[in-house]
Amino acid sequence: MKSLLFLICTLTYVLSNDFDYKLKPIKLSDNSYYFYGKEEYFSKENGGDIANSSFIITKDSVILIDTGSSQQYGEQIKKQIESITKKPIKYILNTHHHPDHFLGNSAFSSSDIYSSEFTKNEIETNGDLYIVNLVNIIHEAMDKTKIKAPNQVLTNKTLDFDGYKLKIYYLDGHTSSDIVIYDENTKILYTSDLVFYKRTP
Repeated sequence: MKSLLFLICTLTYVLSNDFDYKLKPIKLSDNSYYFYGKEEYFSKENGGDIANSSFIITKDSVILIDTGSSQQYGEQIKKQIESITKKPIKYILNTHHHPDHFLGNSAFSSSDIYSSEFTKNEIETNGDLYIVNLVNIIHEAMDKTKIKAPNQVLTNKTLDFDGYKLKIYYLDGHTSSDIVIYDENTKILYTSDLVFYKRTP
């Protein structure tokens, strides 16, 4: 009986434990940070953490660029941001439709999520297929992950988020629709997957 109880307690602990991405924000400037993804391919060991996500703290809010490969990743990004600022994460930019850049969207219930129309359509049409594919590769890190498509379509070349301006470049090459974000305030260019370093492009 004691052995059975121990087994049940152990399984409950294992099944309730989230995948630990061990995220640490790296400071780029006074108000800008990023999370450095692994220089690897998707695997059970890295939980799909192979892309960079970034955030910008403005006077009134936080702008998040890409939400990672799972809801758990998104939740852990949120905790890291909240350890630095209490300002709300009001704005999210999905740079393109690959799963390591948008599957964390569902961790953010009250944020506006922006992307190109192509990216929004791809997420709505094929998002569930990305989840199925990643469940087969990274397993438990995908627990609780569900599709949350962008609710705002990007059309302008300049964004104004609570008075904080960003330039948007509409490009392609990595996908049929990639956005690049330039922050004139800090002179930082967020290139998403249009620039690779130590990886095969």
